Amino acid sequence: IPDTRPPALQLAPTTYSPSLLEDALACPYKAALTRHFGLREWEAFNALPNAREFGLILHSALEDFWQTWPSRTVTPADRGAAEDALTTFFAKHLKRQAEELTPLWQPRLTRLAPALVEDWIESGEAGYHVQAAEEEITEVVSGLTVKARVDRLDVNTKTNALTVIDFKSGSTPSPKQLKTGEKPQLAIEGALFQAQEKDLENLRYVRLKGYGKEMILTEDMADVPAAIAAAEEGLGRLKNVLTTSWQATPNLSEGGREKAGHCTYCPHNGVCRFQEIGW
Repeated sequence: IPDTRPPALQLAPTTYSPSLLEDALACPYKAALTRHFGLREWEAFNALPNAREFGLILHSALEDFWQTWPSRTVTPADRGAAEDALTTFFAKHLKRQAEELTPLWQPRLTRLAPALVEDWIESGEAGYHVQAAEEEITEVVSGLTVKARVDRLDVNTKTNALTVIDFKSGSTPSPKQLKTGEKPQLAIEGALFQAQEKDLENLRYVRLKGYGKEMILTEDMADVPAAIAAAEEGLGRLKNVLTTSWQATPNLSEGGREKAGHCTYCPHNGVCRFQEIGW
């Protein structure tokens, strides 16, 4: 039977990542072009390296570490071996980047290795073990099939409650953005585990700086149930949009798309017809 749906819908995904859904809550059209169809701005020839590229090094090295480390925790006796292993993985993935980035990022990575190991030692002494790193999870949330790759999942050995951790190499969302559901990526990941009836202790951002007085900044979500509820409500609004047309008015708080600057600074402003038709 021929597929008579509109072409945009025929090419639409059947599963959605939390990052795509976060973008779609701001503007479904932009999310479709950038996240699904891969249409992005040309980078300037002399563009500076950004937090995303640095983050890729961090994520890859941390995944390698926890896949090869023989236990789910790091003890004080392991400090030297853990630092050496992590430094080796940092060097491995930094080498895959342009040579000129080495003097820029090597000092940060060198400072992060002992800071991360110390954080793991303290976490283990507090009764938390790493249950998984870079683990994929797929569940249906608010009628949408969502597939996520969780940076790290810690378990409280006393209660078996889970802490979902999202690593950031740049800034973390503000409390206001989390409360209003404008930045729901981590909350969506929490909703996936909640759909599996897992006991959630926390949703945590860990910012890996590698400079300043504090190399690592940890920020726990203030109200986990409220953040998950806001994310689920947003996905409920998106369900009809993503399964019928990919064309809908974004629903942002305090002024909508125009006030938020989405259209003004959007790389697809020249091809988008939303403004012309009054959406």
